[in-house]
Amino acid sequence: MEHSPEPIPALIVLCLFLLSGVLALAAAIANWEWFFNSKNCRMLTSRFSRTQARWLYGIIGSLILLMTLIIAADLLPATQ
Repeated sequence: MEHSPEPIPALIVLCLFLLSGVLALAAAIANWEWFFNSKNCRMLTSRFSRTQARWLYGIIGSLILLMTLIIAADLLPATQ
């Protein structure tokens, strides 16, 4: 017997992944000043150049979006 996750909490997690992936990718593309000057991001931009940090956030955002698609493909057939 295969255990499938409850649909509502899984969809909430899926939406959080989607939101964070879109935010990271959009920040990398748009070069948002407020994003890259935030306290958490300054830790990364102090070690790398701004361009390298943008590339890294673009890759991270893309990987998060890919993970969201994989989870959605696994989750959606289980809820039907």
